[in-house]
Amino acid sequence: MKDNAAFTLIELMVAMAVFAVLSVIAYGGLNNIIKTSEVVEAQAERLKELQIFMAVVQKDMQNIVPRTVRDELGDVEAEVKMPGGGARTIDFTRGGQRNLLKLPRSDMQRVGYELRENQLLRVSYMQLDRAPGTEPLEQVLLEDVQDWQIRLLDDKNNWHSVWPPLNQTGTTTSLMPQAIELELTLKDWGDIRRLIRVYDP
Repeated sequence: MKDNAAFTLIELMVAMAVFAVLSVIAYGGLNNIIKTSEVVEAQAERLKELQIFMAVVQKDMQNIVPRTVRDELGDVEAEVKMPGGGARTIDFTRGGQRNLLKLPRSDMQRVGYELRENQLLRVSYMQLDRAPGTEPLEQVLLEDVQDWQIRLLDDKNNWHSVWPPLNQTGTTTSLMPQAIELELTLKDWGDIRRLIRVYDP
């Protein structure tokens, strides 16, 4: 009499249990790989946003020029204005604005940066001297920013959080900063500091 070659019920149950355990282990590993990939992609996208932000800020600030402007009320604003303690962190006039369409406009532009509801915005104007009712162009450059501090270095190597400096006499200190220090506090990456040298016009 020949042996029965078929699987018994116990053998099938054992095989199914082993297969189930291996499936759980494999799914767990795959799930971890997917989550890791998502985290890496999110970090890469965040780094890209930060790099673009820094490139825009650096290009703006390296091209600051000594040109005052008039605001909507006709009052004169300094080349660089940083009142301190307000919503708008800094305003300045920058040069080197490209004009590919050869429009009848200046190659200079009035630019401002401000932190609003954890968003860092670049605020710019089409005209240097603004008429009443002039609306700015606003662009969100960076999200999830908890704090944003700026200090400006004068030609006597003193740092200021207000500009023009409070001790400005008009004869001993230039109205143009020599360098700008930025300090960002990001929700996910903590503190980031950057030093930008202002080009001489």
